[in-house]
Amino acid sequence: MGNEKSALSGLEIDEKPIEVTDFWAHHTAHVSGHSTQTISVYVSEPSLHYTANFGNPSPLEKAAKNLMLYRHPCILKYVSSWSKGNKFFLATEQVKPLIQSIETQNTLQICMGLYSILRALVFLHEKAFVSHNNICESSIYVTPEGYWKLGGLECLCKFKELTSYLKRIRNYRYEKAISSVEDTAIALTSFTSIDAYAFGILAENILKLKDPDYVPSFLEFKQFCKENLQNPDPTLRSELSHVLQHPFFTHDFMRIYAFLDELPLKSNQEKEIFFGTLITQLRTFPENIVAEQLGRLLLSRMVLLDTTAQEQLLPFILKPKENDNGTNGNLFTISTFKVYLVPKLLQMFCIRDVSIRLVLLLHFNSFVHTFQESELKSQVLPELLALPL
Repeated sequence: MGNEKSALSGLEIDEKPIEVTDFWAHHTAHVSGHSTQTISVYVSEPSLHYTANFGNPSPLEKAAKNLMLYRHPCILKYVSSWSKGNKFFLATEQVKPLIQSIETQNTLQICMGLYSILRALVFLHEKAFVSHNNICESSIYVTPEGYWKLGGLECLCKFKELTSYLKRIRNYRYEKAISSVEDTAIALTSFTSIDAYAFGILAENILKLKDPDYVPSFLEFKQFCKENLQNPDPTLRSELSHVLQHPFFTHDFMRIYAFLDELPLKSNQEKEIFFGTLITQLRTFPENIVAEQLGRLLLSRMVLLDTTAQEQLLPFILKPKENDNGTNGNLFTISTFKVYLVPKLLQMFCIRDVSIRLVLLLHFNSFVHTFQESELKSQVLPELLALPL
């Protein structure tokens, strides 16, 4: 899998872990270079997995191999892996465990998160023909931008290996997400039903104490998780690709997210209609949710360079309200703008593209006061000087 030569240069791992499991310790780490990059590093040693019946390689090595092999935007992003002494290291994009933040997430955020996990599982089932086998909160991570990523791939196996593999790792899976009929022949011929059942348990547990908020079909989806995904007969559980079409995942906010995410595939006419009404739709949702969940997409290259978006969206996105009670039609308060949009704008200024720069400079006076002086001196101005316009 890895060796000492593949260790990341300039890597500094925080001493205190943010998570310790039966198989590894999860640390935040920093990689020095042209600019400092923050990542997550998982460290395993024999004392953490010597009793595991995973065989060889260790659980973390299995997870690393599968993360490297099964790439998808909704699966935890693999960066590197290596061995040093008797320890094994896995580096991924920066994330924190879902269990550390789930209580602070509202129903809309959870809806988007579950949607991402579903997309990852559909990819594993329909493109890779593998089963995850341990869908639960501890297998899910959250990026600094709030996106949910599927991890926990140490239990993954191909469909054809399910019968023997599930028995071998049963003691290391989330017990409550294991169906009582899993060992029956009918269950093991409905390969995707293993993850469908576990997803139903996951969604039910996470949504148990939540309110409907801005998400339609909330109660119907909870009932669907109970009656369909947890059906005692595995053959009656829906394929997860069909679950994506449930009204819980096809409401207005999700429709906006999906359109922005698939913008390169849309026609000019579709984009004109979409951007012509988008700001009105965005105002119906909490600004912090819009900024956190859609900020990256709203400031993407495709949006910044779209003619209709430049006229009917960007003026209201890139100019924060004058105060928290502002009624000038702009979308974000200064406090929200600083937390969610400033980091993304700083990243956009690092893109040495004349077209992007011109759009940002056109609105520069509207948001320059939201930057700290140090950010302007050390990041924005050097980048502007580096590319003549």
